[in-house]
Amino acid sequence: MYKVFIADDDPAIVRGLMNIIDWEEYGLDTPETACNGLEAWKLIESSTPDILITDIKMPYMNGLELISRVKQIKPYTHFIVLSGYDDFEYLKKSIKLGIENYILKPVNVEELSSTLVNVLEKLQNSRLCPTHFERDKDIIRNNVLYRLVAGSISEEELNERLLHLNIKLNGPYTVCVFRAIESKTGQTVSGEIMSGVEKVCSRIIEKHGLGLTFRSPEGGTLLLICSNKEPLESIMLRDVLHECMMEVKNSYCINLFITVGSYENNWRLLEKSYKKAMELQQYSIILPLDSILDSEIEKDICEIEIKEILSFNEMIRFIASKDIEGLLSYIDGIFGRIANMKGITPHFVQNTSVEILFSIINIVMNTPEGSNVLDQEFNKPVSDIFNLQSLEDIVVFTKDKAKRIVQHLFYKQENLHPIIKRAMEHIKINYSKDISLKCMAHDFNINANYLGRLFKEELGVYFTDYVNTIRVEKAKELLLTTNKSTREISMEVGYSDPNYFYSLFKKYTGISPSEFKNQ
Repeated sequence: MYKVFIADDDPAIVRGLMNIIDWEEYGLDTPETACNGLEAWKLIESSTPDILITDIKMPYMNGLELISRVKQIKPYTHFIVLSGYDDFEYLKKSIKLGIENYILKPVNVEELSSTLVNVLEKLQNSRLCPTHFERDKDIIRNNVLYRLVAGSISEEELNERLLHLNIKLNGPYTVCVFRAIESKTGQTVSGEIMSGVEKVCSRIIEKHGLGLTFRSPEGGTLLLICSNKEPLESIMLRDVLHECMMEVKNSYCINLFITVGSYENNWRLLEKSYKKAMELQQYSIILPLDSILDSEIEKDICEIEIKEILSFNEMIRFIASKDIEGLLSYIDGIFGRIANMKGITPHFVQNTSVEILFSIINIVMNTPEGSNVLDQEFNKPVSDIFNLQSLEDIVVFTKDKAKRIVQHLFYKQENLHPIIKRAMEHIKINYSKDISLKCMAHDFNINANYLGRLFKEELGVYFTDYVNTIRVEKAKELLLTTNKSTREISMEVGYSDPNYFYSLFKKYTGISPSEFKNQ
């Protein structure tokens, strides 16, 4: 027998419905009733009606709000609306809530009977094929538990949902995050395989009575809320998590990267535990993909600065000599050293990649052709680094971007106008002498305006800026490799006035010569 509930503030309507329908003949229990929406809601919370017949306008809670609330905790209930108002807005809102029919008062018995027959057919089919409803229940369960760990559900709503789902939570608590990763590709798992992974882990967790597993909205991720009356023992938890890991690996050739959040005595702090577990997931960049780790790993963090392993001058040397393979091998060596370091964090690895690429961009931008080399793509080379999930991916990404930037520079250099190539070589040799556009144009037997325009078109800078750039770069080299004074270096790179050299150096580098030397 199916259960029916009638909510209407008109006693005559309720009595009429009780008498005009032979409920038992339809296979229905005698309906429960309520005289307003709030009373109906309180009664429905502790029962499970298959059909709710409700008026729209009622005291304390209207019929549409009642339907909306019931749908949240009793998603399998079917709804029939009775209304004395032929109002399109009511009808539209009712349709959005997924009602079976909107029947105007006075009630037409044939229309109500026909509607009940249709609902009963759906109920029969749902019993024969319950998979759809079970799936709906799983979706609601996953949603409630995820909102719990994400801190986005009120205590009142949580208690209602847990009661409906028959879930009990007993502290202390911790949240574990399982990320399923394919062994060969390193990609996060989804689809049917993920469903199989979920079943394996749920069965093992349930066997040990360790807590609740549920699917995260992010693909390829399972969450576990550990709760127990006794204090959690990390050794036992690790053993169970390891059992999950091994069975998944043996059954599906899938790695589980599992992180354990902080231990909390209050369910209200589950959000904190979940955030910590998610932060630790970043360690999949540098740790084996079949790892279990908790916040203990952060106690061994190594304090090291990127500049201790990265040489700006080495990269300048490789780019100046057009040795792309040497540069890529150097990048491999940096990440190789990082891989063998203890206590390195994922952020350090990501920031190293960023520093390498920005260093290369800086070197390229400081070449004569650099200002006209980097297009929009190369100006934003690091946008995807923080989405990569392994050290190998970061190394490949870094080398690919570095290679493309430098190749773009070399291509630009090789395809310069012959006159500009000749002019650049002349300036490179004679930068310490008095060089002017007019004199160089005379030496090359070409018009000075034409030569100036060629500089701007080919290199993206004016002739004077190009000469100053060459001189400042040479000055920087002398500041770093010699003990010469600023006055001596000024004269050596072509400036007879040290004060003018000082102002130009600061203009092009942002700092004074002495500040540059002491960096």
